[in-house]
Amino acid sequence: MNTLLWKALFIKSPVPYLVQEILRDTEGKVQDVRILGINQAFSKASGLKSATVKNKLLTQIYTERTEQIQQWMELCGDAVLRNKILRAEMTFGFFPALQKVLIVPLIKDACAMIFLTQKMFSQVRSEADLVHINEELVKVNDKLKRLAITDELTGLYNRCFFEQKIDNEMKYADFHKEKFSMISFDIDHFKNINDTWGHPVGDDVLKQIAQLAQTAIPDTAMLIRFGGDEFIVLMPHMSMQEAAETAEQIRVAIENEPFCRIGSITASFGVAERKEKESFKFWYKRVDEALYRAKDLGRNQVVHSSGNSQPIASVHIEWIEDWECGNLEIDLQHKKLLEISQGLMTMTLMTKLQSSNILQQLDRLVEHIVYHFACEEHLLEKMSYQKAQEHAVVHKNLVKKILEVKEHYSQGDIKASVFFSFLVDDVVLGHLLQEDIKFFPYVQRKNKKNKGYSG
Repeated sequence: MNTLLWKALFIKSPVPYLVQEILRDTEGKVQDVRILGINQAFSKASGLKSATVKNKLLTQIYTERTEQIQQWMELCGDAVLRNKILRAEMTFGFFPALQKVLIVPLIKDACAMIFLTQKMFSQVRSEADLVHINEELVKVNDKLKRLAITDELTGLYNRCFFEQKIDNEMKYADFHKEKFSMISFDIDHFKNINDTWGHPVGDDVLKQIAQLAQTAIPDTAMLIRFGGDEFIVLMPHMSMQEAAETAEQIRVAIENEPFCRIGSITASFGVAERKEKESFKFWYKRVDEALYRAKDLGRNQVVHSSGNSQPIASVHIEWIEDWECGNLEIDLQHKKLLEISQGLMTMTLMTKLQSSNILQQLDRLVEHIVYHFACEEHLLEKMSYQKAQEHAVVHKNLVKKILEVKEHYSQGDIKASVFFSFLVDDVVLGHLLQEDIKFFPYVQRKNKKNKGYSG
């Protein structure tokens, strides 16, 4: 309801104003402005229709980049950069006379431009009046910012907040080399709750679970309603073990809570600690896989992405296009490596098999890895990849580590689950996603260049 009220205020306000987004180049310089919307008063005063300017670039509306248009862009950029309401006088094609405006920074690179009528501006006779107007606008702006990042139903942070926050939090963790964990959980059989008791009861459940989870998490954590009945907990400075303990506290709190009309409700949880430099896409994928594994194991439990021999070893890893560098030979060998690893994963779960059977499969895997590394190094040198030698050293160290782990396993020093965790995290996905992916852009550019010559 709050969102609808604010939307109505924007549309029906007697003050002409528009909302716009600033577009910047890679160096942060303002390149253009996109009109996100104009209200009825602005449309009436300018003669422009909302449909003709909405989502249009300023340079599309004005084909000539005049001094006035440049001033418009610079003022908007300055207001957002300084996060300060600016007062200015400008001329526009649709307003030939000099116009007095207030430029109000909103969220990220968005700002509002409020056109002050002569009557309004005549009331601003002193600096004190302007300060008062600024203070009122700041209050409204703060309210809009809170609404933009708050889930209306639960009062938690929403996905918009998450998308604003996640990149900076990951960069901070990488820079300071700090741990960073994430929990994803959703309500078991939530669709049945909505179907049986109705959506109002389902909404009450979401609100109650949000309160329980908020109470259970540490002060440094951030609880977000990610969508539907899925919740995310971002936990800066926290290890996976600490995140798993927090997830268990939330799980127990939900399980023990009586829910009006429904009775008992449970939830399933996935947990993962982010690896250094890991993209959000792959981090979230690991969390999501752990969550679905919790569902497969019977729901109402916490599963994390590594360290659990049985849940994690049971996860089948599917090849995805993002793992392809564009060189057919390298991609086929990577797929083969994954295929052999999958066979070994299955064998580690079959406790009746003798270790000699697993060692035989391991020998096959090591042979393929050594062969693959040699082929990959040859191809990278042939392509004149500048870091080919550096990559070869990584290969050499990894083979050495594989042989050490194999020796420990054959002597019974480590369990199959530990060996499997090393295989997946360091050899298969770890090396592919942390090291091989570094040369992907170079190989892809080479392929495009070669195709261009052949065409």
